[in-house]
Amino acid sequence: MLELACEVARQILRHELSVNPNVVLPVVREGLQLLSDDSKSAVVRLNPLDMDVLQDTLQTEFASLSLTLTPDSSIAPGGCRISSAGAVVDGDLHLRWRRAVAKLGLDLDWDD
Repeated sequence: MLELACEVARQILRHELSVNPNVVLPVVREGLQLLSDDSKSAVVRLNPLDMDVLQDTLQTEFASLSLTLTPDSSIAPGGCRISSAGAVVDGDLHLRWRRAVAKLGLDLDWDD
């Protein structure tokens, strides 16, 4: 039953990612807030499609930080990687999915 529920959730998330590129915004916000306490600069890597949508919002919201926004096609849409002062927040979609389903006692890849 859990595997079926995860499959439904995966399909919903895939649909949401395809129609709403702002889905990654809360992940980036959380990562920047975690790292901004220790530093005044950060590098945010996003999928180029997400970058196009989020660039202005991130620069406005985090104007007090020196942000370097870098498009990175190796990052799946809906994911991000943020680094600052030697620390890294890995918001990779595949990794976040595995963590979420692991809490349910499952070992399912995003691409299963």
